[in-house]
Amino acid sequence: MADIKYLILKKEKWRLKMNSNSDWALNYAKQGFSVVPTNPSNVKIPAIEHAGKPPLTQEEIKQLWTEEPNL
Repeated sequence: MADIKYLILKKEKWRLKMNSNSDWALNYAKQGFSVVPTNPSNVKIPAIEHAGKPPLTQEEIKQLWTEEPNL
C-alpha cells in the first residue's frame, strides 16, 4: 500500500513540473518523439523547416522555446 501512495505522489509531483510548452516538448523528446513546434496562430503550420532533417535535440528545443515561449 505504501508503494501505491508513493507512486501517486510521484506522479502528482511530475505533473507540477510540466508548466510550459517547453517542458512538454522536452518530455516528449526524451520519450523518443520527434518534436515539431507549430505556428501559434495556426497549429497546422510548422514554425520551422523540418522536412528531411533529424529530430530536434534537447538543446535546440530549449533554444527555440527560449526565443519563442508560445510555440
